[in-house]
Amino acid sequence: WIFMTALLEQQLQHDFEWSRKELYKKDLGNSIEKLSCDYFVTFTFRNPEISKESAEKALKLFIMRINRSLFGNRPKRKLIMIPFIEKNYFQGYHFHIFMKIPEGFYDNTIKVEMKKQWCLLAESGKSTFEANLDGNHKWFTPINDSEGLSKYVLKQSNNCKIDNLVSDLISK
Repeated sequence: WIFMTALLEQQLQHDFEWSRKELYKKDLGNSIEKLSCDYFVTFTFRNPEISKESAEKALKLFIMRINRSLFGNRPKRKLIMIPFIEKNYFQGYHFHIFMKIPEGFYDNTIKVEMKKQWCLLAESGKSTFEANLDGNHKWFTPINDSEGLSKYVLKQSNNCKIDNLVSDLISK
């Protein structure tokens, strides 16, 4: 009886954690949808085995540089970006970012400047920017299905704090 109670408690705890995680993912997905982001951006690194810390440091530098290049030094405005870090096949990392184009800017202006600023990083992966046969760039994709994309970026999350959301690098 004691053994069965312990197993039941363990199962209930597991179910509770799973439901909290799923509810948090749903809420985060709803928040992303409410922001009405315009583009889904993907950035890779030259070193496929880059550490999580190095990847986050590079993204932080990129965010600082892109905001300065678009809005000047000490900008009051910033690009709205919600970055997610994802582990790749080689145990390194890459980023997916939900981004909103600010008023007064053309989409292509932002795209060109993002590419320029990412390429200035020593860690950047240039293969990110190759076009497919249609001439489309998969790294800078218009968002047509924010719900599907939010589920896609949350697929690697395995705990309640959504460990692939880089919350300290969100710029609003």
